[in-house]
Amino acid sequence: MLFCLLLLWLQDPTTVAREHVKKGLELSQNGDLRSANVYLEKALKLNPNDVEASYYLAVNQYRLGQFVPAKANLERILRAKPEMRSATLLLGAVLEKLDDYRRAIHLLESVTDLVRQQPEWIAILARCYYHTDLAAKARATLDCMRPAGPAAIFLGAETAAQSGDLGTAERLFASIRSTYPDPAQLGYELAMVQYQAKHYAESEATLQQLTAAATRESRVYNLLAWCHYRQNRLPEAVAAMNRAIELDPAAETNYDHLAQILIEEGRYAEATEAAEKAIAVAPNSSAAYQLRGRAETGIGNFKLALHSYTRAAELNPADAGALLNLALVQQKLFQFREATGSFEKGILRFPKNPQFYEAYGRMLLVNSSDSGIDGGSHAASNDARAVSLLEKALALDNQLAEAHYELGKYLLGQDKVQAALAHLEAAAKLDPRDSRAALALASAYRRLGRNAEAGEQLRKFKELEALKNSSAPPQ
Repeated sequence: MLFCLLLLWLQDPTTVAREHVKKGLELSQNGDLRSANVYLEKALKLNPNDVEASYYLAVNQYRLGQFVPAKANLERILRAKPEMRSATLLLGAVLEKLDDYRRAIHLLESVTDLVRQQPEWIAILARCYYHTDLAAKARATLDCMRPAGPAAIFLGAETAAQSGDLGTAERLFASIRSTYPDPAQLGYELAMVQYQAKHYAESEATLQQLTAAATRESRVYNLLAWCHYRQNRLPEAVAAMNRAIELDPAAETNYDHLAQILIEEGRYAEATEAAEKAIAVAPNSSAAYQLRGRAETGIGNFKLALHSYTRAAELNPADAGALLNLALVQQKLFQFREATGSFEKGILRFPKNPQFYEAYGRMLLVNSSDSGIDGGSHAASNDARAVSLLEKALALDNQLAEAHYELGKYLLGQDKVQAALAHLEAAAKLDPRDSRAALALASAYRRLGRNAEAGEQLRKFKELEALKNSSAPPQ
């Protein structure tokens, strides 16, 4: 052993480096990328100019998701050897992972012949085009996959779907229906794309081909349930979701989705039961507790909802929705100090989430004179804080109808009619069914002497109120 070590020490460093590279390649081929990198890094310490070792190291780093060091390695290689086209190709792929899409396009387009040799590279270039609003180029690039066969076309369809180009995805999936080796997988992916494109009847037809073939995949019936629901067929939706539950009783998602459908339909007691089953299957699921909280809120049992949302927020502190709903139910229970604490915590944790600012500002305006907030002695400062919060919410998302309405109503109360008008008009445009916005607009127009428009808004207010109170659902 000592002799071997002495012999190794006496060897030329370049020779030792080559042995390390050889060992690194062997480990890479066996899938042990991290150990391989140890040897490749040793080789580079002995011979920093070894382009081959640097390249293999960058390949492994790419496969391990270590994109920043891979980028540094590849840039170093290309400075020394700019004609190394394989390094150019890999750097383009790395830059796509680092969201540097335009530079990635520049590099990948310079080695188009290499890109077209592998469907994976074609997909990467197509994603870069999609991310830079070059959808036509992306589609043309994906069409290059056709000669590579059904598996490549499937990858192209997935790429288009993930990029939001649902029409291209559907076209590509449909083109291999008779040739793809896994018809069940293809059928489900095609149905999902059709559903996402709101082609519910087509998605349903695709799924029914799978159910006719006696599929036992729970996800097929789950998606079929949503197709039925989006076409206003609630009994069929519930039956399909229950079938999904029968096929996979341990899957929380099916119970969650059943509860979600029932909540949307106002069937809160049944939704609570579905949520309870989800919790039984997944007792540490924040989503399941949130659904139970939504159902309990729908029933009007805010105390139970408080417990559900508290648990949801404990289970997943990174879920903004859990904390927001906890604050809202605390407000419903007149626990204004606790709600204030939850809103403040939400703003601290999720400073770019406009819903916390909107809901907090609305609470302060609605309850500024309530003794639960600052003892009722700081109404003016509460109002100023509320306005600031609502303005912040709109700065983050100018499409928040409720924030526009609350701010407009407040400004109207302060006789700042012209400023109020802009917000109220925005609220009415964003949510045409909000009768409150119509009534406030009528008041603003009347104060400005625009009586015809005031009358029109008053008429609209009455229509919306009548519709709200009728048994028929709005169209």
